[in-house]
Amino acid sequence: MNKMFCTIRKWDYRGNNRYNPSKTNLHKQTHTLHKKLKKEDGVITSYSIERDKGKQQYHLHIIFHYTDENNLKEVLGRFIGGDITERISGFDSYMGKYGTIWLEPINNERNGYEYINKYEMSKTLV
Repeated sequence: MNKMFCTIRKWDYRGNNRYNPSKTNLHKQTHTLHKKLKKEDGVITSYSIERDKGKQQYHLHIIFHYTDENNLKEVLGRFIGGDITERISGFDSYMGKYGTIWLEPINNERNGYEYINKYEMSKTLV
């Protein structure tokens, strides 16, 4: 299986106002994302939700174990309502109506897990 490290900054809308979802809401959205990825591919998702310093905003750090990269990128693009916009120094960046995603292939899985576990233990969805 291939491995991909992903950082997601997600937002939602109420009327015309954009806001950051709560930690509970991000857990639910991550489970929904995993279910959608699982339909086409045997994906294993390990994630951690991290709070921005000094703010009441959260973002996700995720490690995906996947076999179909096209399915992964397609579902992530739909997750944030956008498409790949640019490739900067080795990682793909997605911008969309509902968030931003940075994707990076991971070589050393242990370093990836150390990074996502720095504040809170990661959760794994199989």
